[in-house]
Parts: sequence; C-alpha cells; structure tokens
Amino acid sequence: MEKKVAILTTVFPATERFIDEFLSSLLKQTYTNFDILVVNDGLYNFDDYKKKYNLNIIDYQHKKLPAKNREYGINKAIELGYDYLIFADSDDFFSTNRIEEMVKKLSDYDLVFNELTLVNREGKTIVENLTKFNIYEGNLFGLSNTAIRLNLLGDAILIPSNLIAVDWYIFSIAMLKNNIKYTFLPKAITYYRQYNENTAGFVDKIDKKGLVNTINVKKTHYNAMIDYCIKNKKED
Repeated sequence: MEKKVAILTTVFPATERFIDEFLSSLLKQTYTNFDILVVNDGLYNFDDYKKKYNLNIIDYQHKKLPAKNREYGINKAIELGYDYLIFADSDDFFSTNRIEEMVKKLSDYDLVFNELTLVNREGKTIVENLTKFNIYEGNLFGLSNTAIRLNLLGDAILIPSNLIAVDWYIFSIAMLKNNIKYTFLPKAITYYRQYNENTAGFVDKIDKKGLVNTINVKKTHYNAMIDYCIKNKKED
C-alpha cells in the first residue's frame, strides 16, 4: 500500500519573493503523490499562489511564534494520518529527485536527510556539498532537508514557544524516544537560501553579534532538552 506523504512548510511576508521558486521546484518533482501542508503566518495573498500551481496545497492560518507554527503543522499532519512528513522551507528550492529519493528511503529508514547547497538571495551558489564535508562535525538535520516517519513523534508534539532551533528539538526528541535508523541522501539537494532576514542568517559569517546569538540559541535548546528529559523521566 502506497504511503501517505505530506510536505510541511510555513509562509510569511518575508518569504513571499521566494515562493514562486519554491512551488515551481515542487511542481517539477519526479514523485508527485504528495500534499503540501502550509502554515500561513500573515501572507494574505497566498491564494494567488495556490491558484497558479497545479499542486495539492492545504493551508492553515496560524499567526504564532515560529516554534508554534511548526508544532501546529506537524500535529495537523499527524491528525490527518500521513505516514511520511517531508520538511521544507518556503524560501528554499529543491532538486527534482528530492521527494522521490526520500520516499524510497523512508521505506527502510526512520529518518532521512539530503545534501545542502548554500545559495544567495538570487539563488546563486555560495557553497556546494555542505553536508558531505560537515557530516561528522555538527547537526545537519534541518527543516528543509529532512524527512521522518511520523509515527516516531507519537500522537502529538509539544514544542516550547521560545525555541529558535526548532529542528534540533524535533529530531533530538525523535532520537531519544526511538532506536531509529537514518541515512544521508547525497544526490538529492536542498538549495538552502542565505539572506539577512532568514532565521539562521549567513551561516558562513561569524561576528560578535552572531556568536552571542549562536550561544543563546544553543543554551535555549539545551535547557529545553533538560526540561524534556526531566518530564519524561518522571512519567516513566
């Protein structure tokens, strides 16, 4: 029986200039049996984009903090009975084989993640093969290059509202709760856009402000994980 597949993203005014490229790359996918779940945080003309592309888009208005928007979208996917959830950022775009490769591998693995190529605001390449050369040095499970079997997250997920690195939290929980199998897809690519307004900022530029921000993001994440582990230890 064919699995039920959803792609999850969020849209908001700052991503509007990139949405055509995002949806166009999904329209060109070699695997086409998927829905796109969109959590809309204030992009009032999104219906215009839905009409423009022959894609099965299900959108929800939800104007909350980024962590809560992601939480809402994930829980909607669980509620609707999807088997596989593929994460995507609406300011990025993808190689045509990305969805097909992920769906294939999710039949054997619990979590899969694909290669990243950094691009600038205009979509021009900054750095290729970011994951391949950093795979042993840091976290590379992100909300634009990772897919997961939804049953790993149980009946629902609760994400602390103050988190910035929501991806770290989601995949940390998945790994803590399960003895999971995961794999890397080097030939499927997310073109990960770098510009001043995106959440991560420029990942290849470190200044004093950026360093302080990075430390605070990690501190918030580790505190959230401590709280999660204490809570679940009590429940056990």
